[in-house]
Amino acid sequence: METEFTVKIQVEVINQRGILAVIALAVSDAEGNVEDISVQDRDGQNYSVVFKLLVKGRHHLADILRSLRRISAVVKINRMMQV
Repeated sequence: METEFTVKIQVEVINQRGILAVIALAVSDAEGNVEDISVQDRDGQNYSVVFKLLVKGRHHLADILRSLRRISAVVKINRMMQV
């Protein structure tokens, strides 16, 4: 059994109505737990969403990232080293 840990990911998305709900649903469907979220405007067309997630291990994190990559409005995903 893998231990739980907190991870920060930065998701760059195309600015469109409802995208935050779509992203949150993808995390939830992958059984992830969002502990914190912040949104930063990038250039008007895209914006950056930083999530602090509680995950159950590396495989669980990989499942969440795969779910997010399936969203057409997601441009880029980065794991941030500081939590």
